[in-house]
Amino acid sequence: MRLYGERSFHAPDGASLFYRHWPATRDGSDEPRAIILLHRGHEHSGRMQHVVDELDMPGYAMFA
Repeated sequence: MRLYGERSFHAPDGASLFYRHWPATRDGSDEPRAIILLHRGHEHSGRMQHVVDELDMPGYAMFA
């Protein structure tokens, strides 16, 4: 299971937005890459863990 961090930021309208970040796990000189995972309104980013694990893309940071 890939480990994540919980973070938030303030949108231009002042709303605080929460997200989870799974950092890339592969070291190397590759350019940084990221995938943004979106979910429906009644879901939450914690339910995206299985997607991150199933994609198995260690060179990509994931955000949800």
